[in-house]
This record gives sequence, structure tokens and C-alpha cells, in this order.
Amino acid sequence: MKKLREIFTIRDKISGEIDWNLRYNRMCHHIGSHIVFTAMKGVSGEEKLIYTGVYVGEKLCRININYDKPISNSQKLKLKGMQTT
Repeated sequence: MKKLREIFTIRDKISGEIDWNLRYNRMCHHIGSHIVFTAMKGVSGEEKLIYTGVYVGEKLCRININYDKPISNSQKLKLKGMQTT
């Protein structure tokens, strides 16, 4: 941020361009992380489930969920049954 302050001052007019293909890709990954969390919350029931973070990249998205115990095989099957192709 320091470098930007050296280049721009308050009230300077600047312009930019958004790569909408990349932006749309990141938006889809972001909403997907919310869908996965909601599905996991539904499968886990009332268990303590914490959304601790997410990484949204161009080709990869990672969601960090803190769950207070291992995911059971039946929960994995329920999650797998929720996916669409």
C-alpha cells in the first residue's frame, strides 16, 4: 500500500479494467464454498462446525472447515449424494 500512496493522492481519478471471465470464475468458486459449507452443516446436524477460511483461485478452491470429530462414512455418503454432475 505504501507504493500506491506514493503514486496516487486523495481525489486522483484513476481507471481500471476487470477481467470478467476471471471474476466470474472466482465468484462461482466463492459461492461454491458456501454451498459446500451449508451441505456439510446439514449433514453434521447440530455438531460444532466452523468455517475457518477459503482460498479461491483460478482453477482451484479450498474450503477450511473445523469439525469437532472425524466425518463418518455415512456422512460422506450423504455429502456424495448431494453432488450434481
